[in-house]
Amino acid sequence: FHVIKFDNRDMGLTQQFDDIIASDGEEPSLAYTINDMADDAVAVLDHYGISKAHVIGVSMGGLITQVVGTRHPERCTTLTLIMTSYNVGAATIAAAAKQENKAFFARLGKVTPPKEGISLEEFINNRLMSREIILVDPVYPQLSKENQENIKQNATVEYKRNGIDYDSAGTARQVLAIHAFDGLEAEAHIGRLESIQIPTVVLHGLYDKLIPVEMGRQLASKIPACRIVEYVGNHCL
Repeated sequence: FHVIKFDNRDMGLTQQFDDIIASDGEEPSLAYTINDMADDAVAVLDHYGISKAHVIGVSMGGLITQVVGTRHPERCTTLTLIMTSYNVGAATIAAAAKQENKAFFARLGKVTPPKEGISLEEFINNRLMSREIILVDPVYPQLSKENQENIKQNATVEYKRNGIDYDSAGTARQVLAIHAFDGLEAEAHIGRLESIQIPTVVLHGLYDKLIPVEMGRQLASKIPACRIVEYVGNHCL
């Protein structure tokens, strides 16, 4: 087998939507939908002439993978849904409201998005700071040297390929797409999940503070041909 990884809309070297403002202080502008992003994944398969694939997604990507499975089931050999939910935005809001998660979200909120002109060293430090928050858990309260090196290597690649999401503008537009999906399609989406016949596995960290493991369990319960694997970890794998 071989692996195809691609940048979602507004990330890395894929088209940016900077001409569409994420929020003008009044009504946010929706640049694209989760359905669009699911169709993008299938378009990548089309480009490579691949009829079916094992489709894997993490967090928001896990939601996109679910939608690939409901919109294009004939293109999916299996689905792997990692640390995700059928309503990612609502799950994150609920997690942030829990008293035991207040410190986690406060730390996450203090991480400054990278600015244009940032040096490689500054970018690596920024990534180390943000990744440490979501990688550590009660069992592994500190980043291992291996994790630190992986973060540094990935940050260096991201920096050198000029794929940085400056000011988190792309992230903001993706979050809008997530919340729009929650508001407009979540209920119907659950119904579609219940009809999936694709072999599916849900992977979820026991100490995930961003999307709690309970949400992974709920997701797995909605998909008939699904099993869940829970592992020691936060919002990471």
